[in-house]
Amino acid sequence: MGQITQTTAELQVVLDQQDVGNSSTTVGWDDLVSSLIGRRLASTSGKVDYNYGENSVTFAPGGNITNDNDCVVWNLQKPHKTKTNSVLKMHFHYWQPDDTDREFTLRYRIQSNDTAKTTAWTEVIVSTNANNTFTYTSGTLNQICTLADVDWSAANLSSTVQLRMARTDSESGNLDVTFVDGHFATDQERGSRQEFVK
Repeated sequence: MGQITQTTAELQVVLDQQDVGNSSTTVGWDDLVSSLIGRRLASTSGKVDYNYGENSVTFAPGGNITNDNDCVVWNLQKPHKTKTNSVLKMHFHYWQPDDTDREFTLRYRIQSNDTAKTTAWTEVIVSTNANNTFTYTSGTLNQICTLADVDWSAANLSSTVQLRMARTDSESGNLDVTFVDGHFATDQERGSRQEFVK
């Protein structure tokens, strides 16, 4: 008979990931991701606004990340099933009309539970042509542009990531953004074993 070489923690992870439908199995925790801050789209300077006909948000050139009226702002919450020591890969989906290089500026900060409020923002300036996922050829392309890898490895579960984005180039023409989201690695199918810790 062979010996068990896995640690108790490794065995617990395996057990947590098995028998999801068994009602006698302890239920894992996860977050319903929602923001109390609505995306700010009413802009007195006209740099960002709804495009109701296209279900998108239109960014005009010349925005400033420090001007609230030029930004879209939103919050995300760190899910329980997030892999330890991982990053949040932020990106946005937009309609690319041509091969002109545009610029977006992203600011983010992490409010980790049971710690002092973070007041400083991390700022990332992104060139669309250098960070687009797909190669533009012609027409209007459904494109994905990488914004930043947000290092939330030190943040506790259910911590808040605050984000704000503005278009900050001076190129002509508007850009329509259809979605902003982030990818994250998971290591537990059903979330964490306890409510506020892995």
